[in-house]
Amino acid sequence: VTDVGDGAFDSGLLIDNVNVVRLEPTDPPSVPTPTDPPSVPTHTDPPSVPTPTDPTSVPEPTSVLGLLAIGVLGVRSQLNKHKQK
Repeated sequence: VTDVGDGAFDSGLLIDNVNVVRLEPTDPPSVPTPTDPPSVPTHTDPPSVPTPTDPTSVPEPTSVLGLLAIGVLGVRSQLNKHKQK
């Protein structure tokens, strides 16, 4: 990959599901004071993965066109019978 970019967003790496957080110079990192209680890491939920669904059957376009053609022929024959009366 030849694109170099700024290193944070345009590095050219092909990685999915990455969150990039950029701290602005006016937003220094939070440093705990000695009076703060120690923090315990909490368990986070696993990343969301879509649940697989059962496949649904989809008719082929040719079978749909065939059904439409049969329907058109049926309507036409009914109209011809109606005109003969």
